[in-house]
Amino acid sequence: AGEGAAVAGASAVVLGTVYPAADVDFFSFTAAANDRVYAAVQTLFDASASGDSVLDLIATDGSTVLENDPNDGTFNGSSSSIAGTPIPAAGTYFLRVRHNLATGTI
Repeated sequence: AGEGAAVAGASAVVLGTVYPAADVDFFSFTAAANDRVYAAVQTLFDASASGDSVLDLIATDGSTVLENDPNDGTFNGSSSSIAGTPIPAAGTYFLRVRHNLATGTI
C-alpha cells in the first residue's frame, strides 16, 4: 500500500503497490478553485502482468467521485489517467488507485 501527498501547483511522482488483493491506495493533494488535475497510473512494469488499474479523483468530502478512469492510460493499455479535470473549490482532494478486479494486484 502507498500513501503520499503533493504540493498544489507542483508535479509529483509517487510510488505505490496495490497489494495484497483488494488493496486500495490513496494520495492527497491541496488545490485551489479552477486548478486542473492531471494524473496517471503507470502499470507497464507490473510484476503480476495484470495492470488493469482504476483511478478516481475524489472530492474534499472523501467520498464523492469527481472523475473516474477504469483503463486508458498512455503507459499501458490497461492503466488509467485523468487529464484536466477542474477543481470546483479550494481544499484537499484525493486520488484513489486500485486494480479493476477485487482479486487483482498491481
